[in-house]
Amino acid sequence: MQGIPLLTPQGLARSMCDDLDLAPPFSARLFADAVERRYDLRIAMEPWPSGEYTTGWCNARDSAYTIYYYAGGSVVQRERIQFHELCHILMGHLSGRQPPVVMRGESGSDDREKTVEQVAQALVAYSMLGDSPAERRTRESVPLSAYGQFIDSLLDR
Repeated sequence: MQGIPLLTPQGLARSMCDDLDLAPPFSARLFADAVERRYDLRIAMEPWPSGEYTTGWCNARDSAYTIYYYAGGSVVQRERIQFHELCHILMGHLSGRQPPVVMRGESGSDDREKTVEQVAQALVAYSMLGDSPAERRTRESVPLSAYGQFIDSLLDR
């Protein structure tokens, strides 16, 4: 991970992907699959039952997590919401031993939400675009065909 400071959202996102042995392009579901394998967890992702909210939330029970997300927006919005909730899991903000839902507005949660959102946005960018141009010069290129397959998988084609 040359060039990207670890203490930036981009550095944390890249570090997570390196730890999961995950290279772009990948979706939030593929990221979740890698988290499941690495940490022996179960992660289900379901559309928000009522469809009335434009965010997401995560429910934790033992080593099983269910991420609920708003499915009415764009593919990018859905991916960002799913990555956001996955970041909460990876950053240790909730576990099966805590209450099932940690709500915004609780003590210290605003800073935590900002940090998680920044890392989630960096994950979305990295998952779709890979390294910055400066980083790409030092790594092997991903074949263009991989991105077409990735986009098709997001759009369920």
